[in-house]
Amino acid sequence: LLLSSAGAVYADNVSQIIGDGNIVVFVDVPDNYWAKDAIYDFAKRGIVQGTGENSFEPEAGVTREQFAKMLVLTFSAPLTSPSEATFADVPKDKWSYTYIETSKDFLTGYANPFGGAPSFHPETNATREDIAVSLVRMMGLTDKDVNNANYARNFRDAGDISPALLPYVSLAAERGLIKGYE
Repeated sequence: LLLSSAGAVYADNVSQIIGDGNIVVFVDVPDNYWAKDAIYDFAKRGIVQGTGENSFEPEAGVTREQFAKMLVLTFSAPLTSPSEATFADVPKDKWSYTYIETSKDFLTGYANPFGGAPSFHPETNATREDIAVSLVRMMGLTDKDVNNANYARNFRDAGDISPALLPYVSLAAERGLIKGYE
């Protein structure tokens, strides 16, 4: 879908972005959907697109490769395409190759226990932990920038956060980059 920076028009359970002769309709993003404004802001900026047939599937998970693309486009990072792939499971001909390579220093990867190139698991859904750490790193922040390294322990599921990444998740929560559920 082609998107523009034009304004958004909203009507009963159907949202449209109109501009430059292009119309995008997400029939599954109702006016009262909690993330509607963010979805349409990202759509207007070309960071996200629908999934086809006027759908966005707002409740679907985001894969790690989709998140890499969103991260790069959100921060307007210049794309890189090295001749050698960093990750064993992201070949040069994969659609997400340049996005993953561009953001590789900010995303979590998986070491190969037998040596060789690490893996990225591009088609696995990104976790909230992955997203929090990547946002913090992309903003040039480190675990030393956190005011309270245990801030994220306030989340009911804090025990599921990797201990080494707790300061990053805490920093993302402190800065309002992520929120917990009620």
